[in-house]
Amino acid sequence: MRKWLADLRDEAGFTQQELADKLNISRSHLSSIEVGTRLPGGRTAKKLADELGFDMNIFFEDNRLKSSQKTTA
Repeated sequence: MRKWLADLRDEAGFTQQELADKLNISRSHLSSIEVGTRLPGGRTAKKLADELGFDMNIFFEDNRLKSSQKTTA
């Protein structure tokens, strides 16, 4: 779960629908990114990062950590 992403969105004052509209993605796509069941593509990650003010690489670092935890478990 990417609670940090939902928290940033809330702090910026966006609903899921408002942010999804700004990013030109569906609300369900944004929701999937927020709960961690979907990794955003590069363009979407960049737009999210620019809009909410964070480094887009966090998505891919987070994913690498999860992958390495699965292989060592």
